[in-house]
Amino acid sequence: MHGRGAVVARLAQDVTIASLTQHDTITVKQICPHCGGHVDTSEADPLSIGCCPHCGDKFRVDKQFDHFVLLEPLGAGGMGSVYKARDTLLGRLVALKIFRRDLGSDTDRAAHLQEEARAAAAINHPNVVQIFSFGRDRGQFYLVMELVDGGSLDERIEKHGRLAERDVLRAGIEVTQGLRAAQAKGLIHRDVKPGNVLFAADGTVKISDFGLAGAATQPAGRHTEIWGSPYYVSPERLLNQPEDFRGDIYSLGATLYHALYGSAPIRADSNSTTALIKLKQQPLKLRQTGLRISPLTRRLLRRMLAGVPAKRFASYDELLAALNTALMKIDNGRTRSPARRTFGRLAAAAALIICAAATAAVIVATNTRTAPQQIVQRSAGPTVEIAPQAQPPYETYQPVDATRQLAQWVIDWKRTLIDDLNRTGFSGALDIAGTQYTGIAGADNEQIMFRTRVGITGVRWDHVPPKTLLAISAAFIWPENVDAADRQWLCAAFAYETGQLDAGRQFAEAAAKSKAAYREYLGIFSQTAAAKTQ
Repeated sequence: MHGRGAVVARLAQDVTIASLTQHDTITVKQICPHCGGHVDTSEADPLSIGCCPHCGDKFRVDKQFDHFVLLEPLGAGGMGSVYKARDTLLGRLVALKIFRRDLGSDTDRAAHLQEEARAAAAINHPNVVQIFSFGRDRGQFYLVMELVDGGSLDERIEKHGRLAERDVLRAGIEVTQGLRAAQAKGLIHRDVKPGNVLFAADGTVKISDFGLAGAATQPAGRHTEIWGSPYYVSPERLLNQPEDFRGDIYSLGATLYHALYGSAPIRADSNSTTALIKLKQQPLKLRQTGLRISPLTRRLLRRMLAGVPAKRFASYDELLAALNTALMKIDNGRTRSPARRTFGRLAAAAALIICAAATAAVIVATNTRTAPQQIVQRSAGPTVEIAPQAQPPYETYQPVDATRQLAQWVIDWKRTLIDDLNRTGFSGALDIAGTQYTGIAGADNEQIMFRTRVGITGVRWDHVPPKTLLAISAAFIWPENVDAADRQWLCAAFAYETGQLDAGRQFAEAAAKSKAAYREYLGIFSQTAAAKTQ
């Protein structure tokens, strides 16, 4: 039986099979370490403190489920408890969620849990806690999950109170990416809360407990019970109305609110469902909290927590765009020079951050995503618009220094690439200094989030070779899009600035050929090329 006897012997347990019915009724007796008497621990929680009926001394209840040795408790919720455990067959550490006995003994409920576990196990995404397997032992259903040992958002809130806005937004982005991956499999979570937002050792944020998730097409009202924390669940869930992913957006909004403000957005003096629904359907007055939260963050929270689903974000892509925009605004504020500094100093500093690397790399990539959404980037002086337009962008052109203008175009190039990566990601094999990556999950002003086979890791911009950055950026140029020439022009600016003169000339000539307005500015690139070849 999967080596159970050896493990049980080591734990000094005497397991007697009373009957192997449908629910595997087993009597578990443990030897008291003080008097040697046998104590029935069948109904005791694993790793809890028991009392010997023979001598009265206390001892720890040592238990295992199937071939898993329980090591320490990690948390508990309404449906069961989670333990750090050792898989004695595969020799690895896992997280084992053991559901309440009444859930495992209910045949219909157990079948539904198995159905959801199979569906959730199909989600393979770095921001979702992976489900390895499931089973039942002693009448209790359990899930075997990836062990994420960096703590939960709930624990961080309890320790620090209010968390930094930037950290909260980054966590929100990664959780949203995980929820989007689940939606692609037809799943919604239904219990997004701080306790289900976990942190890996490398800082990656993961959403857990998709064992509670159900198919998005599941008929409403299949169960009369409402699972989930009342302060985070959506109003439509409390009303037992049909649900979709927008309910998870509401719960995530409540979770992010809690992390930012130190308390859940809704508090009631009673557990009355009617009172909770009334509070949830009222608009939040975020300005009255007294905290300095950016206007963009306040607006996106207010929209996530709208009492009516139709007023929330219409897709996860739209929510990701709002989260990334709010985060970018904060990052720009942290890196921007004081207002009285000259624009030239700002542009030069930003260009140096982007262009520090000087080596080449090989990129084998095919971006299988859809064409990137069209965006707008505006700058002082000559303007490059990444958006549909009928008129050339330089009607209000005033002569400026070529070096200053080139630096601004490089800044616009970086902002455009960050937006592209956060909206659609990037798929393809990447080799950077001998390290293999499988794609890109997103980016901010400081680093690019590269995907590996085991998760996501951040790499600073100046550690990525310019040749690789140019190839990634070029992958977002779609000839059939109206912004193709604008993107080619920005790629030309970055290529010239980083010494990739041949590539820069090709991009610039292609842009000028498609859009006549760019032709009179080809001289800026010629000046740059001449200066770099001297």
